[in-house]
Amino acid sequence: MAQTAKKRKLIVLGVVAVLVIAAVTYIAIVMFPGSQTPPTQDTFVPKLEANLQVVDNRTNSHNPYLQVKGTIENVGNGTAKSVTLHVYALQSGNATAIDTSKLLPDIAAGQTQTVDLTFSYTGEALTAYSQPTLDWTN
Repeated sequence: MAQTAKKRKLIVLGVVAVLVIAAVTYIAIVMFPGSQTPPTQDTFVPKLEANLQVVDNRTNSHNPYLQVKGTIENVGNGTAKSVTLHVYALQSGNATAIDTSKLLPDIAAGQTQTVDLTFSYTGEALTAYSQPTLDWTN
């Protein structure tokens, strides 16, 4: 009979311990919901993908320009801010004809920006130009 009473006490203590642990866990979740906070701004990261064509347009030899035309899509999950498109082009003798950037509008996640830009230059036809590069901030 003494062993039965001890077993009952152990069972009661076990049940009480489980209830105390459950109560403490519940209070911790309610009072300190750190793991349930919404994502911070750093979690949202933009990613831009460009589909751009570049053409040296010399239809008017007195006003030649490099044309950059196409689309830039934000396939990330954050807004791309202060988006800049940089163009670099050379003439004969490795002379720099164009080395400039243009600021574009911010591009929200899932959005596409259409681009049709011209970069004027003077002198001879271009001998080389790079694919435009993009820079942005989160």
